[in-house]
Amino acid sequence: MAGNNKVATEDIESLFRQKPNRRIFTALPYLWLYNFGKRFHKPAKVQVKLENSDKKFAQLFKDNRNDIEKIQKLRKKKDRKIAKLKKRIEGNFIMRVMGEPPTFYDTLIGRKTAEEIGLFMQTKGFFDAKVDIKTKIKRKRIWVTYQISEGQPTYIADVDWIVPDSGVYKTIQKDIANSRIKVDNIYDENKLTDERTRIEKLLRDKGYFDFSRSYVAFDVDTNLVDSSGRGRKVAEVDIYISDPVNNTHKAYVLDKVYFHTISADQFATKRQKDTLVFYPKFAKRLAEQDTIHYIYEGKRLAYSPRVLYKKIRMFPKQLYSNTATIATQSGLLGLDMFKFVNISFDTTKRSFVANIFTSPLDKYQFSNEGGFNVAQGPPGPFVHFSLRNRNVFRGCELFENDFQFLFDGQTGFSSETGFYNSQEISFNSALIIPQLLIPTRLRFAFLNLNPRTRINIGFNFVRRPEYTRANIRSALVYTFQKNFHAFNLTPVDLSIVNTLN
Repeated sequence: MAGNNKVATEDIESLFRQKPNRRIFTALPYLWLYNFGKRFHKPAKVQVKLENSDKKFAQLFKDNRNDIEKIQKLRKKKDRKIAKLKKRIEGNFIMRVMGEPPTFYDTLIGRKTAEEIGLFMQTKGFFDAKVDIKTKIKRKRIWVTYQISEGQPTYIADVDWIVPDSGVYKTIQKDIANSRIKVDNIYDENKLTDERTRIEKLLRDKGYFDFSRSYVAFDVDTNLVDSSGRGRKVAEVDIYISDPVNNTHKAYVLDKVYFHTISADQFATKRQKDTLVFYPKFAKRLAEQDTIHYIYEGKRLAYSPRVLYKKIRMFPKQLYSNTATIATQSGLLGLDMFKFVNISFDTTKRSFVANIFTSPLDKYQFSNEGGFNVAQGPPGPFVHFSLRNRNVFRGCELFENDFQFLFDGQTGFSSETGFYNSQEISFNSALIIPQLLIPTRLRFAFLNLNPRTRINIGFNFVRRPEYTRANIRSALVYTFQKNFHAFNLTPVDLSIVNTLN
């Protein structure tokens, strides 16, 4: 491929329908393996087996036609057998898995690829682009080059917004600096898609609960003359944001937020439920309807409302925000207290109510594992036990305990020592608190990063012929998480090592 100066090569290469065989330097090992495996490929024999299998199963179906259960088993067995034989007709293991079939150039596919490259160049603003195919044949091999003539790009001369709803228009204009479509940039169809996504996200974070990208449309006019006098090809982009049929877009404000420790089905069927209204320290003067309502069963709420409050990002008297909804769901799931967290919104009765439904996980989670560890010496058995205790102090804490015993074969330092056995015992306990354990108001400064405090203490004992070692370690770790990135801060890490001999 040649001639593309402003469009990335990797974007165009993704359109190639035919690609050359893989190489390692100048060699073609995968093609060689395919040809090698082809020597042992006997498709005619496999075809005979396939036909015989069809006849065999047809007879079995006939013999057991009154036994429905047997027929079902035979049908599954036939499907597996036929699928296996059809795969063998395509090629043996070496051909299908290890090798790679040869790629033969197809002129029809080549012309189709050139057409698709031309259409792709138009989406990138090069409406006059041309693509020619140049080939070079040598020793039964062909080199194909797609020669691209980009031509003059089309620039965006003007962007007009046609938005009948004044509220939506004002919201968009406040964020116009983040628009993906900018004057004097080269026209790019992907930017239109990005802009549609940006508008949807912006409006759904500003209260427009019912808004979707289907309301956004574009009209591009390329039949214009460049008024700047620079002789460029230019286009005008009109962005339409239509209204719902016989209605306007509405910005919803949350009237109430309910947190349920029971599922939506249980909430709909069970009658008697208790409600707790939580007032945080920094908002004691809030009216009852302006804070979170916790709905639960039993004598009291199983979890600390203070901790739950810090994980919730949506509150009464605030505009609906899709980002806040996702952050609330992510924060609550990060506690590892609930099987699921579902958030629904009720727009009936002329109010906008958020319902956070959860289903608690089991308080205790136990797991065990055993097996053999194979290293240089004879295999050694090991066992591993772990116990997780949730909501230890009713503040969504996690108390984790791990125990492991390992009996392993090792190689000595000298030839005289030979093989010997070593034993290792380890025990670790960790208390995970879903907030920063800091005695100042600094612990409230990083709520958006889902902070955690981990207090860890562990013991490890190793016995070998050369030495016996005991190790005690404790640590205080602060964990922060943002999107898919996690950060650890370890202000305290103490370790005591005692080597006995």
